[in-house]
Amino acid sequence: ELKKGDLELTKADISNGEPLPDTGMRIYLDDKETVIFEGRTDQDGKIILKDLVEGNYYYQEFDAPEGYLIDEGLYPFTIKDGEITKCEMTNKLQMGIIELQKGGETYKIKDKDEYVYSKTNALANATFEVVAAEDIKSPTGKVYARKGVTVATITTDETGKAVTPEIHLGSYILKETKAPEGYVICSKDIPVLLTADEATDVVTVKVNAENRLAKGTVEITKTDVS
Repeated sequence: ELKKGDLELTKADISNGEPLPDTGMRIYLDDKETVIFEGRTDQDGKIILKDLVEGNYYYQEFDAPEGYLIDEGLYPFTIKDGEITKCEMTNKLQMGIIELQKGGETYKIKDKDEYVYSKTNALANATFEVVAAEDIKSPTGKVYARKGVTVATITTDETGKAVTPEIHLGSYILKETKAPEGYVICSKDIPVLLTADEATDVVTVKVNAENRLAKGTVEITKTDVS
């Protein structure tokens, strides 16, 4: 009679240990080519296989849960007679970065009363709040930020660029709270969506925004001093 044992494979979030359901996994024989099982983890993040013949095997992920990086490495395990072999594999949650480039009007004084206007893509000292446009959740349902909460504040540098720290994937709004000196604040919010792609550790979304100059008129009143 063949000697047999069981496998209990668990998928979990690397940062908090939460189980990861619906992860696609394959089990291979020792030749690393012959697939003897293909399926997905259950609601507890587990795959349980009973009565595997004693010997050496490999497991491999072929589909990560949404929002997580896929790990396509082949990992060995050994089945022993009458024993339960327990294996754990972790996934890293994808994060995102928003990169803002701020531009707008600029001018040079040609003559004393003549201005020449042009465009620039480097406006410094514009400040934006990054606001959650929805509840920002993990794929397992954990809430990281409620809708309307400011998750970061960024200010453009001398090149007109501002970059958020790493934030969780989801839908956000950029709200300008301070315009560069001499410019009109932009009242139009900028929507940004950070989405998963399984292969990129940190997803980057680039957006552009512009300010217009604050222009006014000078009124001169002549008075007869006599």
